[in-house]
Amino acid sequence: MPVGTVAIPTFAPGATVCQSAAVVPFTIEGSADDPDHIWGVGQSLHNRIDLRWPPGFYGRLEPTVAVLAPDGRVVAQAGVIVTDAGGGGGGDVVDICSIEGHTYL
Repeated sequence: MPVGTVAIPTFAPGATVCQSAAVVPFTIEGSADDPDHIWGVGQSLHNRIDLRWPPGFYGRLEPTVAVLAPDGRVVAQAGVIVTDAGGGGGGDVVDICSIEGHTYL
């Protein structure tokens, strides 16, 4: 990971079946004090959504909280609503498999 970035929850290659289910619109928030570093916040209920990202994704907390793809491209950023995400998973964690028209598997 590049300097100034943090590890975020990711799923292992082949460990999830990417469903075509749409994920509710969300923004991201983050804190160095939280073990996950970055999480989602649902726009309708303003609830925390624990997210797992594809392998190789990482986070940045400064200057703006962001999730980055392995190539360094920002795929989610604090204050920007993600409206086009898909994934699945069970329980309390949502696996993000696609975001803004790009599938990462």
